[in-house]
Amino acid sequence: MVRQITKKSILFLSASFFLFSCYYSNEEDVYGGGNNCDLTTATYSQKVSQIIANNCVSCHGAGLQSGGIRLDSYDQLKIVADNGRLVRVINHESGVVPMPYGLSKMSGCNISVIEEWVSNGALND
Repeated sequence: MVRQITKKSILFLSASFFLFSCYYSNEEDVYGGGNNCDLTTATYSQKVSQIIANNCVSCHGAGLQSGGIRLDSYDQLKIVADNGRLVRVINHESGVVPMPYGLSKMSGCNISVIEEWVSNGALND
């Protein structure tokens, strides 16, 4: 009887461990988005150009200019930033095609960096 209770207890504890040890995490929680996002470096040269290169230029660069939009240079990116379209598409707002196309939104930190850069005048530093 004691042996049967011990086996059941071990089985219950093992199942509980596996059920409660797993949790959902997202890229921002794991890799430092949200409150850990440093907006002091939200400049074209330090962050924005790299974010755009990693997320946009494969479809909006020299070789492929989807939708007639090219984002692989500061001058081209500035046009889209100044007309408000850049912030709208990366936030997946209604009335625009969400970008990156067919994918989830960029991390909250990347979006915040771009928003900060745009709100500061989208300068080419």
